[in-house]
Amino acid sequence: MNDQKSLVMNIIVGIVGSFLGSWLASTFFKTSFNDFSMEGLLFSVIGAAILIFLKRLVTGRGF
Repeated sequence: MNDQKSLVMNIIVGIVGSFLGSWLASTFFKTSFNDFSMEGLLFSVIGAAILIFLKRLVTGRGF
């Protein structure tokens, strides 16, 4: 999403996005990821992308 922030901020967004992706997966697909899996990684990346998108939408920094 081309968000140029500090390394610490990117790590925080990634962690929070991982929780968001896990929550979305458990809510919509009635599944949970307790161990490492490709599906869990995919939902973590999707969650982080959604979080960055929402942050940019709220701050008005468009694409």
